[in-house]
Amino acid sequence: AQKHFEDAIAADPSFVLAQRNLGQLFSSQGKVDDAVRQYREAGEWGDGPSWLAAAQLLANAGRLEEAMEACDYAIDRGERGTGVWTLRGYLLIGAKKLDEAEKSLTNAISLDPTNARARQHLGVVSLQLGKLDTARLQFAWAASLDPRVADDVEKLVEASNGEDPILLDISAACLSEVEKFGVACRRIEAALILAARQGRVDLVPGMQARLRAYVSDRRYLEFALTQLPSK
Repeated sequence: AQKHFEDAIAADPSFVLAQRNLGQLFSSQGKVDDAVRQYREAGEWGDGPSWLAAAQLLANAGRLEEAMEACDYAIDRGERGTGVWTLRGYLLIGAKKLDEAEKSLTNAISLDPTNARARQHLGVVSLQLGKLDTARLQFAWAASLDPRVADDVEKLVEASNGEDPILLDISAACLSEVEKFGVACRRIEAALILAARQGRVDLVPGMQARLRAYVSDRRYLEFALTQLPSK
């Protein structure tokens, strides 16, 4: 297979499908540097997916600084797909550059509002920045697009030993989006008890309103729309 790809590239260096396939072949063999080099070659011929493939491969190999450089390299050369902005945002979260991560993920969502992963990552950023309403909204929106997000939030709840009322609140919102209203009600009831016990009375009114919505089998996003100020 490698020989065929190389022959095709020799005959036509701009044949990006052969370039990308050769990169995938090297990747499957664990030849990260060769794969990245080949993906970049395809990218230089205008193959946008290859830019992302190079960055993702480096990220998966734990070479995070190089992955970030690959993302920036791709963007500098005109790649504007939602995937590269999503990966860049994720890497920036790991680097604790939350403001930059927020901008990258917002860019990703503006390019594709149905990008569940970007919304989930933006939820993480918003949570760390203390933007609780935005965090809840983004996590819930992500769960509405990909139900597995609700399971990811469940892992965050477990990591907190169920002692974080905000995470319980977010979990309830996500559960409502996958129509697990009974579990959502129990989650937000637990959140209310914790908030009261911890003296976080500012959280209580909003949680009570959301509990009433879930009792009525209303999804969080549907409820949130009714809370927007009227023009």
